[in-house]
Amino acid sequence: MVKLNLNNMKMGDKSSLISFFANQYKARMQWQQAEFFIYGGFALSFLLCEIFGASKTMIDLLRQINIVFIQKTLILRLWSYSVDISNAVQKIGSAPIWLVSHHFGVSLLHYFVTQLALHKMTPLMLLAANWTANASSNTWTKKYSTFFYWANILIGYSWTEIYLNIHRETFLTVPLAYIHFAHFFIVVGVVLLAKETIDKYRVKNTEKSKST
Repeated sequence: MVKLNLNNMKMGDKSSLISFFANQYKARMQWQQAEFFIYGGFALSFLLCEIFGASKTMIDLLRQINIVFIQKTLILRLWSYSVDISNAVQKIGSAPIWLVSHHFGVSLLHYFVTQLALHKMTPLMLLAANWTANASSNTWTKKYSTFFYWANILIGYSWTEIYLNIHRETFLTVPLAYIHFAHFFIVVGVVLLAKETIDKYRVKNTEKSKST
């Protein structure tokens, strides 16, 4: 497994900071579940608006609530990822490269999204944006369904990438290259995680075969 070794970090304040964040892991997981359902709720709401042709007033109100939520939760995103990395360092002495890469990319993407002209997005565009945010908060679902976990990630990011390219002139207020830059780190993280998952699966199957 590829890891970012942090064993050479100085003890003292840094060690205390890691413990501080790591001890908040339970709260972080509770917030992740809340994010998953909140973003999923927004995505479903915009889908229903598109299907049933909701009034402009209703769409504008829902859009404004969504925009405020996205903008105000950036700090919570950074907190969550600090907890994840600190928890990994405390447990195994190092942070996996996939974790650092993915979290860096998603944090950048979350910031760039707050800079977009979200008020110009159609319900379908906002559906895609919220689905992606939902996919970045679904780690906890893996223990219930590995298929759902990976399918949600694939669909969420693919859909957003398509909409960013097709409708970029509508709402893009930052260079598209910035978005691609963030997506690069996300994809690297996901690919490394997938490789790690496959490797673990192969080792488990090999051990199972030997024991039978």
